[in-house]
Amino acid sequence: MIEKQKPLSGFTFEEVAQAMMSGINDRTNSPEFTWNFPTAKRKKEIVMSKILRDAFNSLVREIDENIAKDPDYHRDASDLVSLICRFRHENPSAKEIYPDDHIFGECFSFLGAGHDTTTYAIFWAIDTISRNPRVYSMVQKEIEGLSQRLASDGRDCIGSIPIPTFAELESLHVLSAAIKGLFYLPFNALNPRY
Repeated sequence: MIEKQKPLSGFTFEEVAQAMMSGINDRTNSPEFTWNFPTAKRKKEIVMSKILRDAFNSLVREIDENIAKDPDYHRDASDLVSLICRFRHENPSAKEIYPDDHIFGECFSFLGAGHDTTTYAIFWAIDTISRNPRVYSMVQKEIEGLSQRLASDGRDCIGSIPIPTFAELESLHVLSAAIKGLFYLPFNALNPRY
């Protein structure tokens, strides 16, 4: 995939992604009829979108060419692009179903489409739990207890935070009850920022 520091027409991946997400967020907060006004930010977003699409299409072509030369190329890959490319090579009619530009759309939808809704839901959950000091304290104690147990086991960490298993996360009964309780509260998805 695209390396973090690999230049994309003179830009880093972070610069391209930031410009695109900034444009998307601006359109989310403005009337639809203004979305294609030729503002400097919109022009930059269009340029960055083309750069990203070109880099992505180059990646798809590279994987396609390598699979065509060697059917076992990337056989064990589990990334979405490789899986779709392999499917297209193993099923000749699939190239019509998944042309190159559709692969870009599928991957963008898979990776980018839920970023706002997920962010808002997490924000809302944390905000709601923090507004109830009793529940917040109980959840915090439970998480800190698990974290201390895992740290004493010499567990792998992200930074200084030990990585729990799914079974260990499921053992957090207070957190689980708090999250399930959130499903019964009203959630304003249109304006979660208040």
